[in-house]
Amino acid sequence: MPDVTLTDAELRDAAQAAPLAAVQAQRDAEAQPNPRISETFADDVARYTALGARFERARERPAS
Repeated sequence: MPDVTLTDAELRDAAQAAPLAAVQAQRDAEAQPNPRISETFADDVARYTALGARFERARERPAS
């Protein structure tokens, strides 16, 4: 996997954007009448939530 280096500002933005994406995916899941499609949105919620947590952990690490 390629190494991705982000600035502090980029990490901050990503850490803020991921939870917002999770909220939107949750809304989409709730609005979707098709259970199979709703489940894909629910999977997105979990993925965005985990991604946001990873970005937050990366922000907390001291710079090397």
